Amino acid sequence: MTAHGIVNTPSATDTTWPGGVFKALVALIAVCALSFAFRPGPSVLDRLVVDDAYYCFTVSRNIARGAGVTIDGSTLTNGFQPLFVFLTVPLFALAGRHSFLAIRLVLVLECAFFLGTAFLLGQIVRDFIARDGQPARRLIPWLTALLYVSARLVFLQHLNGLETGCLMFLYAATWRYYQASLRDTHRHYLALGFLLGILVLARIDAVFFVIILCVQQVLWRRGELRLRERAVWFLEMSSASFLVSCPWWAYNVLAFHALMPSSGRAEEAWAITWARWKTIVVGLERVLVPWLYLSETGSDFTFGTVIRSLLLLVLFTIGIRLRRRFAAPLWRFTFGSPERRRTAEFAFCLAASVIVLALWYVLSSWATHYYTRYLTPMALVAVFLVACAWAELGRIIPRYVTVGASALLVVPIMATLISWRVNTAFKGNPWLLQQVGMVTSHVPSGAVVAAGQSGFLGYFRSNVVNLDGKVNPEALAYQSRMWEYLSKVDARWLCDFPTYVQAYLGDHPEQHGWRLVEADDDFVLYNREDAGADR
Repeated sequence: MTAHGIVNTPSATDTTWPGGVFKALVALIAVCALSFAFRPGPSVLDRLVVDDAYYCFTVSRNIARGAGVTIDGSTLTNGFQPLFVFLTVPLFALAGRHSFLAIRLVLVLECAFFLGTAFLLGQIVRDFIARDGQPARRLIPWLTALLYVSARLVFLQHLNGLETGCLMFLYAATWRYYQASLRDTHRHYLALGFLLGILVLARIDAVFFVIILCVQQVLWRRGELRLRERAVWFLEMSSASFLVSCPWWAYNVLAFHALMPSSGRAEEAWAITWARWKTIVVGLERVLVPWLYLSETGSDFTFGTVIRSLLLLVLFTIGIRLRRRFAAPLWRFTFGSPERRRTAEFAFCLAASVIVLALWYVLSSWATHYYTRYLTPMALVAVFLVACAWAELGRIIPRYVTVGASALLVVPIMATLISWRVNTAFKGNPWLLQQVGMVTSHVPSGAVVAAGQSGFLGYFRSNVVNLDGKVNPEALAYQSRMWEYLSKVDARWLCDFPTYVQAYLGDHPEQHGWRLVEADDDFVLYNREDAGADR
């Protein structure tokens, strides 16, 4: 290491072999990710893509068909993150009536975001710790990319069919612009504000990050400038970001009389509970150690949490013991140049915004199963920190680093193989085999079917009414008396999880005129007794 705290690899030859291995491994995982889009037949629906993604798919398809921003061709909706939905509209237009092809195209787009994010993060780490002319500049981007794409949590979140991958890519792109291109000019700060506005359109809770980044321009950054000058940068950034995202806010207020989309209002429930705090802590652990993630199962919540906690404890202990050794290089890395300072600023603001998000959701949202996805942007900071530390380690033992990085491939490759053989290893997609199967078997084609979990069903069938309110704001007012809403919309069939049916119709649905038609492992189908024409 030089006097300036820069990684100093002895020669280009020393980086050739591990660099080639890193490239090959990144390419292998990229092929694994892309392969999900080309699985045969209905198996493309299995795993990865979550049920809520089909709400977005249905809205995108309706826009592509000229049916407007609707969930069923007539019901106006705002229960989605706008940027990703509108980005996928051309894909649904291209796919036409081929529902499976549209999903394949979406997965290809998400793979592009996945690899693009890895590339941008590699450039960020390279310019943070290596100088021009150093052989390490050729190695570090591939090391960082490998760390990113081999993190199973990142892998799964990028390919979940939702806006998560798009959001991660935009965070990385904004970070790269903030690091390498930002200058103290009006044009550059307006451009940064534009990127921040795009971030908000990708996911509206990014507004916390936008606020923190803008405020730090006044309170922290460039102390050598007068307050008035710093206030100008703040106003330009915040105004530009607001103007870019303003159409979405205006749409929500004018059409639905609320800033928050119905998807957020459907999950809103302010409370302080132990279950929420426990889940949010596990979520933070997952995004801080995204390589050690099993799945949304009990084993990850127990065994996985123990392993991640021990690892974080070990790293924290090492950091305390070696704090003096790390302090000087860290100080030089962070403040050695404007580019490095800005890199550290962005990482700090991103981490701070995720902590704020954690507090927001743990207090306001009952949807604990989504907490990990909400906090996923923290994985960018985690990969950044690990890549910087690993690059320094690679200066001493590059071959051992290569062996360690290769070991990271075990999990994503196994995940790919398991998902490819999903029909053998699992029962297959329960929404396709059970929910859609039940409805197809018993419900006439023109009849109205209702469901709380209606994303998958609504994508593959017309005349589906959403009951949980995520994409149907009207249903939010009837959550405690859903039988009235079902009668209002003339929905005489209800197919959902038993817990949802119980929440909507009570312990005795027959009291409201509903009878059980069929029950399977996960879903039940009910019919309203006065629906003689439909039975």
